[in-house]
Amino acid sequence: MLLRAYRESDAAALCALFFDTVHTVCAKDYTEQQCDAWAPREFDCAALCGRLASSYALVAECGGALAGFALTFISGVPMGEVFGAPYIGLVCFIILMVGWMAHKRLPFNMPAGAFAILVGTAIAWATGYLQPADVTAAVQDFGIPIPGLTVNLFGIGFAQIAPF
Repeated sequence: MLLRAYRESDAAALCALFFDTVHTVCAKDYTEQQCDAWAPREFDCAALCGRLASSYALVAECGGALAGFALTFISGVPMGEVFGAPYIGLVCFIILMVGWMAHKRLPFNMPAGAFAILVGTAIAWATGYLQPADVTAAVQDFGIPIPGLTVNLFGIGFAQIAPF
């Protein structure tokens, strides 16, 4: 796999990759409405390519074919979720901005981040965006791993990176 800078010749393939990924890979975690908000059916490929060209974007190439690209995944995914449910995300964003920039006291002297989470959760429950089944599924995956000494993994790892 080769990581390299984005080129204008990558535009069509990356737009198709982005749209297909949102509507196939992400479809199991998001509703159709959320996927359409993230990557609309009338997708603006020129806008995406403009953002890629104006920033430092990496492209993953595997065997001459594009395998993916990275821009700002950590902030991009939550921002995409804001567009899927803007009535929750924008209210929380306003609370954060008021609390952090305007230095306004929030009820019970709560930190702005904690108050935004509380209000966002309340809105999600009240509007039906958050369902008990979703919470149950999330809790089932919760666990506290106990660290252990696994010396044999060092040998396995070294065998893969230095097979001599």
